[in-house]
Amino acid sequence: MDRFAPDAAAAVRDLAGPSGVARNVDVAFGANLPLVDAVVAPNATVATYGSDADPAPRLPFYSLMRRGITIRTVLVFTMPAAALASAVEEVSGLLASGRLTHAVGGTFLLDEVVAAHRAVEYGTHPGRVLLRIDGSPA
Repeated sequence: MDRFAPDAAAAVRDLAGPSGVARNVDVAFGANLPLVDAVVAPNATVATYGSDADPAPRLPFYSLMRRGITIRTVLVFTMPAAALASAVEEVSGLLASGRLTHAVGGTFLLDEVVAAHRAVEYGTHPGRVLLRIDGSPA
């Protein structure tokens, strides 16, 4: 867990309560696996849809097995149509109600796509980087 703050697992456990995290959605599975292993509750589910930094992660098999952890890989392009429609409806409702928000790290015009790509690649704009295609500034 050396890539995380020294107290990251403790901070997550404080938020999750004594049992740990019951559901974890992970965008960087291999890179985050040590932290996930440290904070997931018995019988937790880890849903993951990315592992760019470590595309072939080594699982702490016995640690996960002893707690009955389920790992679900998710790819929206292969989801059953009903599940995808349900997910779109749920996320859309959360967005409309203001209960789900996204941190926007930067907005770029389409002709600034190279700068936008660099912002993502180098992490200089934490949050989502948006491209405007209408030509007007943010």
